[in-house]
Amino acid sequence: MDVTVGERRTERRVAASALRIERATLRPGCLVAVIDLSANGAQVQSERPLRPGGQVHVRLAGHNATLTVTAQVVRCSIWTLHTDSVIYRGALRFDEDCTAFWDEQVRMGDAPVPADGLVGVCGPFLLSDSRS
Repeated sequence: MDVTVGERRTERRVAASALRIERATLRPGCLVAVIDLSANGAQVQSERPLRPGGQVHVRLAGHNATLTVTAQVVRCSIWTLHTDSVIYRGALRFDEDCTAFWDEQVRMGDAPVPADGLVGVCGPFLLSDSRS
């Protein structure tokens, strides 16, 4: 049976490489790598699994601003397996709209946002990722 899967992400988002997010953590102190960011959520990588349906406290420290917001874990899966570690990739949906923070990060970033606001997955930022 063939199944066609459409684009499930509807908000404009930008790759972390185009932003100036200096540090990203999930409380209590779990470092994550931001893969991409929208005003309503983020895709992250972590060395710890994220529990889908769970609530997390997100702290993103940008160049000129810091965002602290609660979020729901939408999904999480194993991204990379190493002999001594596992990297997980998960999606977070913020409990409140964070347009002001997102707009500021895009404005301060180093790369333009495509007209449709959609970007592909970018490489590692805080965690190593051996997928190529």
